[in-house]
Amino acid sequence: MIILTTCLLGFFWFAGILFKGATFDQFTSTFMFFLFISLINYLMILSVSALSITMIFSLLVSVIVAGVLSSMITNSNKRWWEHNISFLGTEKAAYSWQFNLTLIVSALLTVALVDFIFSSLRKQFGSSKRMLTLRILLTLTAICLGGVGAFANNGRGLMHELHDQTASFLVYFMIITIVAIRYLLPKVTPEFLTLSYIIGGLLVVTTILFQPVGYLSLTAYELVAFIMSFSWMLLLLQTLQRMLVHDQRTFTVTIE
Repeated sequence: MIILTTCLLGFFWFAGILFKGATFDQFTSTFMFFLFISLINYLMILSVSALSITMIFSLLVSVIVAGVLSSMITNSNKRWWEHNISFLGTEKAAYSWQFNLTLIVSALLTVALVDFIFSSLRKQFGSSKRMLTLRILLTLTAICLGGVGAFANNGRGLMHELHDQTASFLVYFMIITIVAIRYLLPKVTPEFLTLSYIIGGLLVVTTILFQPVGYLSLTAYELVAFIMSFSWMLLLLQTLQRMLVHDQRTFTVTIE
């Protein structure tokens, strides 16, 4: 339902821009409605039958990349980069609901993907406190991401405080996960572990360049931090997915 709602909102928003002011007679509208409903039902049945970790992962990347880029493009005339990324979700921005909805839906998809992956891992490897801790950290990180979109940064007040708090906790949970990944996921490859520490180090460096030094602007800092954090999150989910697929492979050997 979340996927369908998001796709419909995006489709009608785009159609409203392309066919602004277009009207149809009663017969044409009824026929188009029938075709549209038939197409939706077919796509829903097809999506349910093809639902998998790979599909959710691809959908997550598509939603967050397309949503953020479209928000940036529609607000280009407002020079959003002179403020910060959070400006895209405020009442002063054009189509602010699009940016906030992108974060909320991305958070829900991440929670679903984490649940999908760890439920499958638990069936194969059994219960583990380390895996449970990693699952909780990733789920809390996704919830904080959704909180950033749910609590728009409209100036001062309670919403502003909630926005800042959820954004701060998002960074904290991400740093804790990167630092503890070696202990929470013992089967992680050395390459991924090295890359995790590199990304963690770059996050620390960019933070120093932003606040004490003042070299980076708030917009540049948020962009760099978001890209590195989101990329690492995707790499971690891919690593967990490969562990699951790798352990599901079976080979039959005939000995004579």
